[in-house]
Amino acid sequence: MKKTKLTDIFAITMVMLLFPFFYCSAFRKGDEGIEKTVTVAVFDFEQEGFLSGGRLDQFTADELTTSLYLKKKVKVVDRSQVVAICVDRKISSSVLNLNEIRQLGTDLNADYLILGKIIRFDDNTFDPENRDEISIQITFRFISTEDGSVAGMANLKHTEKGEVKSTISDMLDKMVDSIKLE
Repeated sequence: MKKTKLTDIFAITMVMLLFPFFYCSAFRKGDEGIEKTVTVAVFDFEQEGFLSGGRLDQFTADELTTSLYLKKKVKVVDRSQVVAICVDRKISSSVLNLNEIRQLGTDLNADYLILGKIIRFDDNTFDPENRDEISIQITFRFISTEDGSVAGMANLKHTEKGEVKSTISDMLDKMVDSIKLE
């Protein structure tokens, strides 16, 4: 009985994903927008100004993946697949040529790769539980796996007193909320 209910919920969710389209003023692809049924692969973010032990590059990518899926119902490639292919091929998402972009799109069955950067601007010593004021900028781009073009991007800089990961999550939620459904 539970399998039937889960199957029905999954089927209804899939049908809902196939019809609408989404766009954002920053995420425009011509006048028609980017279809909601596209599949995206979110790569680890580059990070600047943070100690590498914090793994905010992965945290930010995971949070964006979750937010896109839950808030906008966009199809996303499982992050473990993205990480595995990057480790296996020793790929740095900051330096990808068109052939690598196309191959990643094929291998991950993704229409867009999402590449991003998170930068910390203040000089405080990094502590993931730091409650001091922190200035963070998050930028990400939708890269077409068809032609390598930037199909859209988002950028937000924010200064807040609070815990770093909570600030990042809040920023990403605001960025994803800015995507309008048609």
